[in-house]
Amino acid sequence: MPSPSPSKKRRPTLTGSLRSDILLLSSLLHGKQANGATAGRDHTNRKLSLSAYISNILLLGTHESPLAHAAHAVSGRIESETIECLVCSENTRTPKSSTSVPSTQPLEPGKLSPVDDVANDRRGGLLLAHWHDTAESEYYKESYSLEEHLRDVFQILSHIAVAPNQLNPVWAFLYLIHRRAFRKISSRIDEIFSRYRSLSPFEAMATAVRDGNFRPIFQPFQVTLDIEHAERKVMNQSRFPGFNDDWRRDDLPDGNYTVTVTSQNIGQWLDGFAVLLNYLRRFYPLPAKGDRSNNPRWVPPTSGKVVAAVYCLKCFLKLKPVLKFITEVEGMGTLLHDLETPPKDMSENQFLGQFKTPAKLKPKLQMLGETVNGDSDEDEDEDDDEAEAENAQCANTGDSRPSPEDLSDDEDEEEDDDDELDGSPATRLMKSIYAVAAWMRSVDSLTSRAQTLVGMKFKVNIYRCSLQPVRANTKLKEKLARCFPEIDEFKNAHVGKILRRFHKATIHAEAALMGWVHSAPNALIRDGDIPIAVSKKCCFLCWLLHQLLNDLNDFNFILPGTHNQIFTWAPPPGTPRRVLHRLRDALLQVIQQYSTAHSAQSSAESAVLEQYKSTAPADVIDVEAVINQEFN
Repeated sequence: MPSPSPSKKRRPTLTGSLRSDILLLSSLLHGKQANGATAGRDHTNRKLSLSAYISNILLLGTHESPLAHAAHAVSGRIESETIECLVCSENTRTPKSSTSVPSTQPLEPGKLSPVDDVANDRRGGLLLAHWHDTAESEYYKESYSLEEHLRDVFQILSHIAVAPNQLNPVWAFLYLIHRRAFRKISSRIDEIFSRYRSLSPFEAMATAVRDGNFRPIFQPFQVTLDIEHAERKVMNQSRFPGFNDDWRRDDLPDGNYTVTVTSQNIGQWLDGFAVLLNYLRRFYPLPAKGDRSNNPRWVPPTSGKVVAAVYCLKCFLKLKPVLKFITEVEGMGTLLHDLETPPKDMSENQFLGQFKTPAKLKPKLQMLGETVNGDSDEDEDEDDDEAEAENAQCANTGDSRPSPEDLSDDEDEEEDDDDELDGSPATRLMKSIYAVAAWMRSVDSLTSRAQTLVGMKFKVNIYRCSLQPVRANTKLKEKLARCFPEIDEFKNAHVGKILRRFHKATIHAEAALMGWVHSAPNALIRDGDIPIAVSKKCCFLCWLLHQLLNDLNDFNFILPGTHNQIFTWAPPPGTPRRVLHRLRDALLQVIQQYSTAHSAQSSAESAVLEQYKSTAPADVIDVEAVINQEFN
């Protein structure tokens, strides 16, 4: 094949393709954190917050992957008579039996499809009426596809909009969401214990307090809380210290109660939190080891356990000021740090430190904050993936899959749901606990806005972007080995990890939406600020992609912040070549200056839900009956 003309000369690549370079380098850096300040959420952006609540509610988890790889990105806009919502789910991994494709092969564009019948408020009411069913029907299933659940959510919001000031539909929606999301909730609860070496952090803290390892609390902590009767029943079962010295009496009305934390009762407070967390784990357990493969059914919790778990979460929310004070007691941070599970494999950090960038690929390292327009791309073609793939044919000869020894390490390397890396050990504990209540805050916020939806027309669309398994062949392995010239014997264990990640690459949901909006001339939303919300902060590459695309467009993508962590990442269709260059060069820069990721933390936070305060006597009696049954 003739060489490109000088005006069309291309920069060299590591693997034969910029896309493949990014796949390989992000696989090398999986789990690492890029240098630079993390970007926090913009809580003042109402459109972004509203989209984030929808994204949270869509998180149900799956039987195969309850924690990760079912992330959803949500965007939309509200006009005078129309609410437009665009949802993209992170592409699911194609089974290993599927035909693999060269990593240099251009991606097919995604597809947009409408979700029908989203404004059917009558069906929304029936869904709420059947939330506690156990037999599958038109209104209840054990598992839901994204399209089914998305349609149901908007139908329920339509029903709540035409039933103003009625508490029963709101409570039913809260229970329905917590029952449908049982896999994800169970996994988040289990993650708390996994973070602390399978121990309850509160039990360990209580033991340390009784052993006298902390200084006395010279200034007791007091806070007044609005507590209802059912919440006091749960707190009583958890054996928390008394409120006003007489809170255990059954004849006390709903209202304000003062709680106090002192040196004498801090251990009792920690015992109470330990009991409350163990109750949550009992109501929402993971299946026993081996059950997922031996028994395809992971049965949803009964309605009673859902109600009991919701009240446990309400108690955690009400007592958040108390827990925050206790975690900040002098010495608690050190204890929590010592309890945290250490990183999985420190030897991989040493392995990564041996990476040598080939001389021909030494990029002109720039500050990552510079704009794409400042890059020197005069010698670049426009988006020409076909030519790039043609030039890379030599990289796609040989075996189509990694050798068996490369894949012998059977580790599970899913992207953690808890991915926010900043904060003290106390902050990480708080975020882990209150991530479990993320669905509660989302339901609260959406239902409080539902009455403004009366008379509005809904338009809901799903964007799907697929990615077949990419081909990691012997040529790529050879190129990878050249990057580690000082290692005499290229270790199969590390190669296996890298190629497993490479083979399992996904297109992140927010990246897919940005690529589609940027490249599609008839995109639904293509002007002004475009919020794209996910249930957590974005990874390093998604955040950098949004900065680079914003420099190219008249509109601006708005994301919910970044934790700067890197995961195996496939560029979305529609990404310009110059942006691919900057992404690849940024990864090369991180490899030279990388920092090991610290313990990951969930970004979800919760708020006390005043609108779920039950006022009807019948409701109180029903809830108490459930609490008495489930807690005993």
